Amino acid sequence: MTEKAGRKESLEELFARLKYDFDGVLREFPCLYELEEVEQEAEYHGEGDVLEHTRRVCQSVVSGPEWERLNERDRAILYTAALFHDIGKKYCT
Repeated sequence: MTEKAGRKESLEELFARLKYDFDGVLREFPCLYELEEVEQEAEYHGEGDVLEHTRRVCQSVVSGPEWERLNERDRAILYTAALFHDIGKKYCT
């Protein structure tokens, strides 16, 4: 995240600036790259690794019809939830 006029950029500002582009967001949260090393159970998630699953979840969130009706704060909350929903799988899978 960057600083704007002496203050940290909010998540709403960050995501809006990056236009919710997953690769751009990923560069801001490098801890998520570790999810690429975590394989998923094929029975439940055929995408392969957790990072790819997370990418698809985030893309699905922003492409859904409800997305346009959300305000910027709610978009940032929903996207953050999608982005980090499987963050703990590295430690329990």
